[in-house]
Amino acid sequence: MKKIGRILLKIVEEVPAIVVAVFLALIVNDCNENRKEDQLALSSLKALEAELLQNQESLRRNIAANLLEVKEMRADLDSLSTVGLENMSSVRVGISQTILQKSAWDMAILSGSTRQFDASVLTQLAEIYGLQELYDEMSVNYFKELGSVQFYKPDQEKERLQAGLQVHQLTNDISNQLMELYEQVTPQIKAETKK
Repeated sequence: MKKIGRILLKIVEEVPAIVVAVFLALIVNDCNENRKEDQLALSSLKALEAELLQNQESLRRNIAANLLEVKEMRADLDSLSTVGLENMSSVRVGISQTILQKSAWDMAILSGSTRQFDASVLTQLAEIYGLQELYDEMSVNYFKELGSVQFYKPDQEKERLQAGLQVHQLTNDISNQLMELYEQVTPQIKAETKK
C-alpha cells in the first residue's frame, strides 16, 4: 500500500510539471509559427512592391507607345476620309500590349500570407490585379478579332480603324486607373514592410 501511495504522490508531483512543460512547448511553437507567418507576409509584400513597380514602368512605356499608335490611326482615319483607300499605302490597326506580371500576387494568395496584410492594402491589391486581368483580356479579345476573317472584309477600313481606336481608348482608361492605383498602394506597401 505504501508503494502505491508513493507512486501516486510521485505522479501528483510530476503531472503539473509535465502539463506546464507541454503548455510552454505549445506557446513556443505558436510563437514560432506566428513569426514564420509574419516573415512570409513581409517577403510577400516586398515581392508585391517590386512587381508593382515593374508593372508600373512597363505600363508607362506602353501608354506612350499606344499614344503614338493612336495618333497614326487617327491620321489614317482622316486620310481615309479625305483621299480614300486607293490613295493610301496602308491602314494601321492594332495595339501594343505589355505583359503585366502577377506571380507575386499568385504566390501571396497560395501561401496564405494575404491573411496578414492590412485590409485596405489587400482590397487595393485585389482591385489592381483584377484590373490587370481586364487589361489583358481587352487586348486578347481584340487580337482574336484581328485574327478573324470578318475583320478584314473589303470596304471596312473605317470600321476597323474606329474599332481599334475604341480598344485603345478603353485600354488607356484601364491603364490610367492602374497607374493611379499603383501610385496609391506602393507607398502603403513600403510603409507595411518597414513596420
